[in-house]
Amino acid sequence: GIGHRALGVGVGRESVIYYLADHIAHVTATDLYGEATWSCSGGKEADLKMLEESKKGCPATVDFSKIRFENQNGIKLTYQDNLFDFAWSLSSIEHFGSHHAAAEAVREMSRVVRPGGIVAIATEMLLLEEYSHPEYFTRSEIMSQLIEPSTRLDLVDAINFNTLPYEFLLDSIVVPTGVDRRRRHVILNNGHVQWTSVIFFFRVKE
Repeated sequence: GIGHRALGVGVGRESVIYYLADHIAHVTATDLYGEATWSCSGGKEADLKMLEESKKGCPATVDFSKIRFENQNGIKLTYQDNLFDFAWSLSSIEHFGSHHAAAEAVREMSRVVRPGGIVAIATEMLLLEEYSHPEYFTRSEIMSQLIEPSTRLDLVDAINFNTLPYEFLLDSIVVPTGVDRRRRHVILNNGHVQWTSVIFFFRVKE
């Protein structure tokens, strides 16, 4: 709603920040902004120069006074309980150091969102259960490490784990050499595992 406050965790310079600022009361965008080691390696979107550049492409209607960019560690947020109406994190929690850290980030997001509020999380899902990866999750790991331990959260809808058609597996984009191909990707492949993105929505329990 128009009076709502949103929190983004590990959001860099995502366009969602500016879209929400055009529709709700306030957006707090968090990442390890300005931290040189992170900004120059896995977290290039948190580079402050790139952040300023991203603002230039925003519609004229965006009110930047409604956005606050803050340096925050997603697994130990400094905000009080129940402060926000909505929180989101898109393909970030898997980069927080471990599966345990990703689970802690989910719990932290649930803590700072009010009862009845929404938490939206996207992460990377391995296509086969026999895969093992330090960051990405198999389907069973999503359930056992992200969904089931989140005791303050209920899924809005069941996660659709339908297997993708075989042709998508054959046509996976190889990274890093193929990651900039200018077409939508469904499956990525690093030579060892194949994965796709999955998003789920929680409602904080009343």
